[in-house]
Amino acid sequence: MSKKIEITGNVRVWISDTWRTVKDIEKQAQDNPDQAVGSMTYTGPNQDLSEYGWIEVGTAIITATLLENDEVNAKQVENLKAQIQEIQADAQKKVRVLEDRIQSLLAITYEGGDQ
Repeated sequence: MSKKIEITGNVRVWISDTWRTVKDIEKQAQDNPDQAVGSMTYTGPNQDLSEYGWIEVGTAIITATLLENDEVNAKQVENLKAQIQEIQADAQKKVRVLEDRIQSLLAITYEGGDQ
């Protein structure tokens, strides 16, 4: 069983809305700090989003508490199984289309006439 790992580092803080101000964020933080923090985007210190229209509003020190390795592995396996199911469903649809096409090509049509 692995233990949880904590990583702390400095990041840049960005917003994408040019109509929003730091005062807006401060007000939101008073009402709902989690929502205020979640409404911003964070990047590493060397990443610059300004060329994409984002506004840098500050920096933050973030501590990420990672799940235990076993938990992450279980989530990855779950995700892979979901991908397999999606691929199988898509493949089955394609197989049905091909089988329908084969049946229409092999179908014997009766054209009425004198016997």
